[in-house]
Amino acid sequence: QWYQVGAEYLDVVKQRVTELLNRSSRVTLPPWPKGEDEGDYNKRVADEQEGYVHLDKRNVHTKRLNGGGWEVCDLMGPEEQLIHVKKASSSTAPLNHLFAQAKMCVETLRYDTEARKKFTDKLAELAPGHPAKRDFNEPTVVLGILLKEGEHVTVDSLFSFAQISLLHTDNILKGLGARLEVVSISR
Repeated sequence: QWYQVGAEYLDVVKQRVTELLNRSSRVTLPPWPKGEDEGDYNKRVADEQEGYVHLDKRNVHTKRLNGGGWEVCDLMGPEEQLIHVKKASSSTAPLNHLFAQAKMCVETLRYDTEARKKFTDKLAELAPGHPAKRDFNEPTVVLGILLKEGEHVTVDSLFSFAQISLLHTDNILKGLGARLEVVSISR
């Protein structure tokens, strides 16, 4: 009986992950060349695509964040999408870090007024004409994933543990009023 319940659970997980991965996204992320690190990739995306803002390593500092700073996201898309980019090749650790970043991003923007204000000030400084509303009431979070050297992100290419973590992330973000999208990055 336990095995049957487990099998049914995995079938539900695969079905829900497939539905999540099939959500459309208006974010486009170009191929990621070999040898280019994440910071250079993010900068290139913002430089080459209209309406994208480079935010990688441009941290927001508040007392609550223990002075270390907080990277809100790697990029902001042209329609206020909060984009987090990660390369994941051989383990679920980079993906779990990516999922945690997405959750912290939305939770902090929703509930930490000081961090939200500092972020919107930084955004105004870096991209004064960007059309973002800056209220983040119903944000779209995009996970840009370079998986296994450019393999398309599918239910079959994602690690099992990552599938479950992705669904938990989606559930938490839905509860915060956010939409989650996943974009595959090719080589």
